[in-house]
Amino acid sequence: METNTVEFLERLLDISRIMAENQEPDPLLEYAMQVAMELVNAEQGHLILMATDRSLEFRVTHGALEEISHSILNRVLENREPLRITDALSSEEFEGAPSIQDFRLRSIMCVPLISREILLGAVYVENRSNANVFQQPHLDVLVFFAKQAAVLIENAMLTASLQQAREQLVITREEERRRIRRDLHSELGPSLAALRLELETAQNVIQQDTAAAGEMLEDMQGEVETILRNVRRLVYDLRPPALDELGLISAIEEYLANCQRSTSLRFEFVVPAELPVLSAAVEAAIRHASAKHCLIQLYVDRMLILEVEDDGQDASEDAHSDMELASMRERAAELGGTLQVMNSSGTKITVQLPLPE
Repeated sequence: METNTVEFLERLLDISRIMAENQEPDPLLEYAMQVAMELVNAEQGHLILMATDRSLEFRVTHGALEEISHSILNRVLENREPLRITDALSSEEFEGAPSIQDFRLRSIMCVPLISREILLGAVYVENRSNANVFQQPHLDVLVFFAKQAAVLIENAMLTASLQQAREQLVITREEERRRIRRDLHSELGPSLAALRLELETAQNVIQQDTAAAGEMLEDMQGEVETILRNVRRLVYDLRPPALDELGLISAIEEYLANCQRSTSLRFEFVVPAELPVLSAAVEAAIRHASAKHCLIQLYVDRMLILEVEDDGQDASEDAHSDMELASMRERAAELGGTLQVMNSSGTKITVQLPLPE
């Protein structure tokens, strides 16, 4: 197909229109790859994605995978620049490449897939029957196709990542609900049932033995206190009342003071002179990252940043701590922030949360 015909331009625009539609990416890429190969007169073509470990996935393929020139593909991935070879067999740059000599490769084009400066992979096409098949207009077509494909691929990856995050968020919430249910069922439920039986017993004996009934009622007072403490703990885990009553800074200081009474750790809490008004969700997320550590720093650098560092053992070695970290990470992600854990001589947790606009 000649590159200056109206039909050529119509097919070129058709690629852009089809790939802009909100459909499943794989059928779109398959169709668009076929059209792109027709437009540039390619005999074989491959759309290749690169993982973070630089392993390659042939997402769309037309031809023999084992017969492509990996030296040309690797050059494009390293330089991030389109490459057009008019005759690979006579090219001095690639004359030593075994694949080119073994498979008699001639006309080759390879273009990187880049979206927002992120390298996603490459598009590779070839015509081994003849040399000088691909001219500059053909390369322009492939570059245009690669730009459209890169946007489509990145959107699909972001959609998949978002879906995975949503699924993980649902799992985390269900784990929290299961924990609350377990606490209610295993602790409060039996305690209240036992208290009801004791009240019935006291009611039966109060007229016959007032002293015994009084002792029973006195014991029940202690049980009621225990139940109330458990209820307060459950409520505190949902959202500490001190956050609403005292504010974030004072709530953390109160929490650390309580911890100091029951541990030998020395806490140091570093805060800015002024802190912007935070949403209730951000305050709750911060609270869940401030448990058992000796150095706590809270500051603002375009985002609200909390750093918690200790010199104890790796927190990830404890299954319970690992679950808590997963919960904190999901809370941060839900608010558009991040949580990072670094382990060296101790554990350092860094939480970044967006500030209200």
